[in-house]
Amino acid sequence: MQWGWTLRPQGDGTLVQQSWQLLRLDPVLGTTRADLDALRRYMEDSVETTLASLAQWIAADRRPRESTGPAGTGSRGRSEP
Repeated sequence: MQWGWTLRPQGDGTLVQQSWQLLRLDPVLGTTRADLDALRRYMEDSVETTLASLAQWIAADRRPRESTGPAGTGSRGRSEP
C-alpha cells in the first residue's frame, strides 16, 4: 500500500484529502475480486473515520504555539512530535 495526503487551503481552513494505492496483490489482502472490493469499501470507511478524527483534533488544538526555526535564527520554541 502507498498512502498519500494532500493539504490545500480552503477559506479559513484546510481541505485534507487522503489517498491510497494498492501497489501489488498480497494474499493477506485477499485473493478474489470480492475480497478486493471489500478492502476498497473498508479503506473508504477508514479514510472518512481518519479525516473526521483529524478534523476534531485540529479543532480542539487551537492554543498558540511558539515559533520554531533553524538553529541560530533567534527563534525560540520546542518541537512537538
